[in-house]
Order: sequence, then structure tokens, then C-alpha cells
Amino acid sequence: MTSPIPKHRRRLAGFVILPVAALALAACAPKPAPPPPPPPTVSCTVGGTLSQAVEACHQKYRMYNLDSSSNGAEATVARILATVTPSACSSSLASFHTSGATLMSYYPGASSASENLYCMYSSTGQCPSATLGATKAMNGWLASPGHKANMDSILSPSVNAAAGCVASPGGTGVYIAVAHFHNP
Repeated sequence: MTSPIPKHRRRLAGFVILPVAALALAACAPKPAPPPPPPPTVSCTVGGTLSQAVEACHQKYRMYNLDSSSNGAEATVARILATVTPSACSSSLASFHTSGATLMSYYPGASSASENLYCMYSSTGQCPSATLGATKAMNGWLASPGHKANMDSILSPSVNAAAGCVASPGGTGVYIAVAHFHNP
């Protein structure tokens, strides 16, 4: 005849089995995905005008075709937005995007076109240097998945980029960068 296991030993076995089972289950659980890599950054140590710096900064990121036959649409957009954009560079900037039909009309013969806008506000009433403005715009676009998609699109090998700034001594400064990507 076998003797029954005393009650206190059954409890002790439960205390040992439960933690071991929990460890075994935890070892089989899927591991969380690693965090995504940080977005790339570009340091634009270029001179020239605000517009030349933004265009040159694009070349530091990727070898785009610079469209020398540009009609200046991107520069016009930058200058207009610098005068009408709210001084705080709010999210309403997206409402100022050029319509698709208008954007396509700027680049006759293009099969696709996209636009990136960037705004930087200065409470000192000053415009940033060409290098600082271009660097901030590029890195802002690279940190935004939608803007980066425009920059990386294989259908967008050509870029026209420009910047404009309105400074108000003793007031605010609004810097706008505009980039148009198109597939010729």
C-alpha cells in the first residue's frame, strides 16, 4: 500500500512547478520588434542664397537631377508662403500645398510630381542663414515619413528647391523651404 503525499509537500511542489512553468512560457514568447533606426540626417555646409542652399542640400542627401529649365514655381511658392504663413508655423501649413493639377502644370511632360513644405519661425525677427535653414528643412523632411517618401521615390529623380523668408525687425521671421520632385 502506498502512502498518500502529505498536504504540505503538495503545496511545496506547486510553489516550485508554477515558477518553472512561467519561466518556460516566457522563454517561448515572441520577442518585441527592435525599435526602428533613427532617420538619417544631413549636415548642409553650403553657401549661396537661401534657395541655392536648399537645392545643394538635396544633393548632399541624394544625387538628384537639378532641373535647370525650372520655371521658378518653387521659388514663387516659397516667397508667397513666407508672407502668408501664420507666424507660429502651425500644422495649417499643409493647407497651403499646391494642388496636384497646378503642380503638374508647373512641369509639363512630367508623369508625377510631389511637393514638400517646411516652415521655421523665429521670434527674433531674423531669417536663418542659408546653411541653417537648409539643414533644418532637410532634417525635418527626413524625419517625416511622408516627406521622406517624396524624397526617396524612385519616380522622382528631379528636384527643384527654393526657400524664402520674411523678416520683421523686432517682430517675427518666417522661413519657408519648398521642394518639388518630379519625374520628367
